This record gives sequence, structure tokens and C-alpha cells, in this order.
Amino acid sequence: MVLARLIVVSALFLISVAPVWADPPTFPLRPVDVQERAAGVTDKKYAGADRVVLYRGLDVTVDKDGVSDRREQVAVKLMTLKGAAAQQTLRFDYDPTTSNVEISAIHVIRRDGAVEKVSADSAIDLPAPKHWIYWPFRMKLVSLPPLLPGDSVVWSTRFTGFQIAYLEPNAERFVPPQRGEFYDIVTFGGEDPVLEQIYRVSLPA
Repeated sequence: MVLARLIVVSALFLISVAPVWADPPTFPLRPVDVQERAAGVTDKKYAGADRVVLYRGLDVTVDKDGVSDRREQVAVKLMTLKGAAAQQTLRFDYDPTTSNVEISAIHVIRRDGAVEKVSADSAIDLPAPKHWIYWPFRMKLVSLPPLLPGDSVVWSTRFTGFQIAYLEPNAERFVPPQRGEFYDIVTFGGEDPVLEQIYRVSLPA
């Protein structure tokens, strides 16, 4: 059974929120940090897992109008051929009427420690499946070089705006219809084991 925790965050900026850690987490991770984490992930320790999420960090900054700037980094170690095949293509969804997603960096860290950079310019921007039925979402797809068990994939993105559909036209693309409101849904956990996940939000005073 897969357990997941779901956090819904909504704010009207009546207060200022600041996270407090004894030791602030590193964001983003360096390739050497990913390699160190991957070394501790073994087939014996994670038997049956096709992939293991080494790290997922989401750092969100929100301005007074409710426009959010989301910087995310994800690092995944591939444990099996099935997991490698599932990770062969990266997909990033967005709604062109209210948001934009930029791919900042993609790296493949091989089992032997070699680091390969994948060009973000190779992304293909396409309509999302069934977009004509539900909403005109789009997706950016990036094909990775052939992957094998033991490899790790790390990617960073920047998402600006919001991803909640609404019907009234809005002259300001990234500003939510309820100006000044911030809303987010974050899932902790999932089908794959997760070693560490961080969600940090900075709101105006």
C-alpha cells in the first residue's frame, strides 16, 4: 500500500510565514550531493523499487498580488530496467493562459560517476493529452539519453503563475483571479520511495 500526505496551502497574506530549521536544507543540490545520496541507495535496501526519489525540493516565492515563482529540483535514482524506461522522457505541464514553465537544467549521473548534461533546448512543446476536452494545457517533453539501472537523473525547473482553471479572461497572465491569494497543493510521498522532500514558501509581510 502506498501512503501519501497531501498539503493544501492557501494564504491571503495576513501574516508573514518563515520556515525555521536547525540546519537549513541545501537547495539546490550539487551533482556531488546527488552522488553521495545515490551511493546509499542499494537494491538490498530498496528491494522491489523501480526508482527511488533521492530529493525533491520546492522553493516558492509569492508576491503581494499572489503571483508565485516556483523553483523545483528533483533527483531520482533508477533501480531497474522498468524504472529506467519510465524515466526516459521528462514531462512538464503548464497552462499557457496562466503560467509558464522553464527547464533550468537536466543532468544524467551515470553509475560510474560520469555527469552528462542534457540541453533544455531539446524540449518539445506540445498540447497535453485530451486538452480539447478539459482545458488547453500544454506540456514540454525532453527525451533523455539511454538510461540504465544505477543511473540518476536530476532536473530543475522554474514555474511562474498558477495552475487553476477559470473561465473569465484575465489581462494579467500570472495574477490569480482572486488577487493577493496564494493556493497550492503538494503531495508528499507517492509510488516511489522518497528519501527527502522539502517545501518552502516565502510570503510578503
